[in-house]
Order: sequence, then structure tokens, then C-alpha cells
Amino acid sequence: MLERTGEIGLRRALGARGRHITSQFLTESGALGSLGGLIGTSLGVLTVVVASVARNWTPVIHPATVAAAPAIGLLTGLAAGIYPAWRASRIQSRGSTPPLSRAAVRGRLPLPARPRAHRPLWPPPVAMDLKGDPSMDEKVLAAQKWVNATYYKAGITQVGLAPGDGKTGWGTMYAFTRALQHELGITPVSNSFGPTTLAKLAERNDIGPGESNVNIRKIVQHALFCKGYWGGDGEDTYALDTSRSVVDLKSNAGLDSSNGAVQPKVFKALLSMDAYVLLSGGSEKVRDIQRWLNGRYFNKSTFYVGPCDGIYSRDVQTALMKAIQYEIGIPEAQVTGNFGEGTKAGLRNHTVTPGNTGVFVQLFSAACVFNEASPTWWRTRTAT
Repeated sequence: MLERTGEIGLRRALGARGRHITSQFLTESGALGSLGGLIGTSLGVLTVVVASVARNWTPVIHPATVAAAPAIGLLTGLAAGIYPAWRASRIQSRGSTPPLSRAAVRGRLPLPARPRAHRPLWPPPVAMDLKGDPSMDEKVLAAQKWVNATYYKAGITQVGLAPGDGKTGWGTMYAFTRALQHELGITPVSNSFGPTTLAKLAERNDIGPGESNVNIRKIVQHALFCKGYWGGDGEDTYALDTSRSVVDLKSNAGLDSSNGAVQPKVFKALLSMDAYVLLSGGSEKVRDIQRWLNGRYFNKSTFYVGPCDGIYSRDVQTALMKAIQYEIGIPEAQVTGNFGEGTKAGLRNHTVTPGNTGVFVQLFSAACVFNEASPTWWRTRTAT
């Protein structure tokens, strides 16, 4: 099993789940056991016949004994394969996510690790002693105080409270998401920055200096501070500093940074805990691919801005799988990032061989980079 780690990792990078790996290993071990039982039975029968002929005996072989041997071999093979199959099913891609460090975003703000299943208790605490806490950021604290004073303390209780700890976290980003939904007229508000929020933002066009809603402009500024960028005066002026920070964020994420306006998908990225700079333990090669995926597929309706931290994760795997599905011609509305029969059929029609060039070489080499099977990826664009 250890000798096949690369194979398993590549299958996982292309969407195979643990149960698929388990089934593969159990099928192989069962087949080997049955084959071993059949070969052993055949040799045994041959030995009995040869010995009987040599001594003029009448060979007596019970049919049940012959039939039982392959079945016993099958059971033995399955029993022997259970543990390796379990071990193999737990292997992630060889580029799987290591523990995220609290690397500084733009050298200023420690960015916490991104939780997956965890959700903070509601409402989160707001009063605490911050003296002597080196991880507290004054601008993040100011952002938390602003959202609490503007909404919850002003009687708009549906927005709830942000933590008052001066640290960027999901609790703060959720509070800004709910505040934005309130400004967009969405009821009830929720922690999810979903299709309704995106659609309401699209109705307003891109958010920039001309945005008429003061609080939406402030949400952009405070969210930039929470992401580690300089948001501006923090009041209501969407000035040059704010635009430059938006340009920096979009450039770091691999997006078109020709202007400082915030598109709906960029707003969604702004209110996430994804990092768009290389984190400790990350790879520049992986980050190059993350930025390329964001830039190439940003305008696809079912694709959203992913992290550009250089760390391979399930989000990155899903983005790669969506890219493959777009390229093989699956309609955008049906692209999910799941490795199903339609994706398999499409890949069989787009094989990659030495000397090939184009996007499928890029996608295949990206998968190889995620599994540390290739030192480079799309810069060559030629299969070798």
C-alpha cells in the first residue's frame, strides 16, 4: 500500500473518495485470494492425480473440497486486505493541507487558520480585557466596535454581535456578512454569503467610490482591515487608499486588477477567511495554480474565488475539478466539482500524451503538482 501512495494521491486529487479507494483495495485483495485458492487447488489435484497414476491407485477427490478452496481464498484475501484498504482510504493527496501557521498577511495581521465545520457560538462574547494581548489588532477591534454599534446596539438585533477581541475570525466575517445583507434588504439575514446576496449586489453594479450606501462602503473598508489590507479612513470615503487595497487583493488572488471596484464575487472573497498571500508551509507552485484557476474561471457562474495561500486543500481540489468540467463541455449550471460519470467520460475524450499542449496539459500538470509528481506545471504547457 505504501508503494502506491502516489497513485492513491492522484486518484484523490481527481475526486476519488475514501470508499472508492477501499473498494479498489478490497476487490484486488479478494481477487488475489481467489486466484491463490484456485491455483493451490489445481496444484493439489494435479499432485493427487500424478501420485495415483504412478502407484496404480484410483484418485479420490471430493468435489466440495475443490469448490471450497477458491471461496476460502477469497475470504482470506478480503480479511488480509481490510487493514490496508482502511489505511489507503485515509490517504489524502500527497499535497494535502498541513497545519496552517499564523503567517502575517502583508506583514501586518496574523491570519488564523480557516475552520471548516466549526461555527462560533451565538451570540459571541463582546467584552474582554485586551490589555497586553499582542495578537489584538486595533483596526480589527475598531471594525468590530463599528459593526456592533451600527447595528446591534442601535436596535437592529438580527445582525447580532461581532466578537470584541481585535482578532480576525469567522465570527467577525459573519457579522459583516449579516450587516451587508441587512443593507441589501435581505431578510432573514444569515451567515451564508449565498446566491441571494450575490444577486442583490449584482443589481447595484460593482461597489466603488460611487456607491451611494455609506454603510456598504464602510463594510468594504473594515473588511479590508480584517484581511490585512489598509482600508482607508474607515469612515465613508472610498478613496485612493481603499481602491489600491482592493487592487492589491485582486492581484494577489489572480484576478483582473485594472480597477479598484469590488465585484460581487470579490465581496464574497473579502468576507471569507481565505488568504491570498503565501502562508508558511505553502508552495509557490500551488499558489501559481490557485491564482491561475481564479483568473481563468472567475466569470463562470458556478466558480468562486478560492484561496491563494499555496496550500493544497479540498477547496483547491474542487476548483480544479470544476475547471476540468468546464473544459470538457459540461454546462456551467451542472458543474459541481464532483468526479462523476460525466466527468470520467469527458476525460476519456481528452487524453493527454507526450507532445500535447493546451489547457488539458495545464490541468493534468496541476494535478501532478498537487501530488508532488511534477516540478513544474503550466509554464511549459507541453506534455512530456
